[in-house]
Amino acid sequence: MVSHWNLAACTVHVLGKRGERTVPFSPELLPSVNYLIAELGDVGPSNPDSISRRLQTWARRIGDDRLHPHALRHTYGTALVRQGLDVFSVMALMGHRTPQQTQRYFHAAGQQLREAANALQLLPPTGLRLVADPGPAEQ
Repeated sequence: MVSHWNLAACTVHVLGKRGERTVPFSPELLPSVNYLIAELGDVGPSNPDSISRRLQTWARRIGDDRLHPHALRHTYGTALVRQGLDVFSVMALMGHRTPQQTQRYFHAAGQQLREAANALQLLPPTGLRLVADPGPAEQ
C-alpha cells in the first residue's frame, strides 16, 4: 500500500509484507501520478480497504470496474518486463523475495519474449559449414 509520494524525487514509499520500501518511478509518469492524487487524494498511510474503495469508486467513474490495486501492480510488473528489465531488477522493484515470485510477469510477456527469441540468428552464414555438419556425401 502507498505510504506517501515524493514527487520531487519521483519515488513512492510503499508498505508491504516485507516492510516499507522506496520505489522509483519515471519522471514521465508525473502527470499521471498527479492526476491520480487529484482524483483519489494523497492516500497517505491508511488501510488497504480505504485505498481500494477509493480506487474502485474512481474506476466506476471512468467506466472500468476491473481496475483495482493489484491490477495496477500487475500492470507495473508486466511493463517492467516489456521494457527489457532483468528478473532481479523487476524482483527488487516489485519487492519480491525470490525470482520465482517474479516469473509470473515474464510469462505475461511471453509473446514479446517469443519474438525476441525468433530474432536470434543462430545459423551460420550461407555457404559456411559447421565442423559437425557432414555436408553432402563424398563420392
